[in-house]
Amino acid sequence: QNKINIIKDNSYIIPFLLFWFATLCSVIFGNQESDKIGGIFAIWGLLYFFSAYYLVSTSTIRLIFASLLLGGVILSISIFYDYFILNLPRPAGFLNMYLSSANILVIIAITSLSIIVTGYEKGKYALLYGISILLLIFAVILTGSRISLLSFIATASLIFIFKFKVKGLI
Repeated sequence: QNKINIIKDNSYIIPFLLFWFATLCSVIFGNQESDKIGGIFAIWGLLYFFSAYYLVSTSTIRLIFASLLLGGVILSISIFYDYFILNLPRPAGFLNMYLSSANILVIIAITSLSIIVTGYEKGKYALLYGISILLLIFAVILTGSRISLLSFIATASLIFIFKFKVKGLI
């Protein structure tokens, strides 16, 4: 059981705080006046996701990531079916909401990109993750969700900037 010590390795604390900050900004500047306070407590869902990094074995985390990627690929195939077979102008896949589908696909694509860039998966598995990212992003393009695509580009840029410490940007 490869458990990670939270004191020695805090590499997931900063992304957790950034996710919570993004959630907080979404609540404050969002257009749903009725649930501003409820959105602030969305931190608990994020806390479950990131605490798994410290509490679950490495092999189980790999299985969870692979299952997440498989779910994204299945959703992408569903979107391809809606677009190419059913000729829907804005395919939604089996979620029946194109924005939700696009957001979920972008979250999975960012997670997969992080797995590749950090070297968590190597070799043929990293190649599989890379091909899957292209498939997911193509499905996002088909949904017509511009903000999801822009969020992928922005987040992917930040991942590469922080990973490779691009001169002049950090």
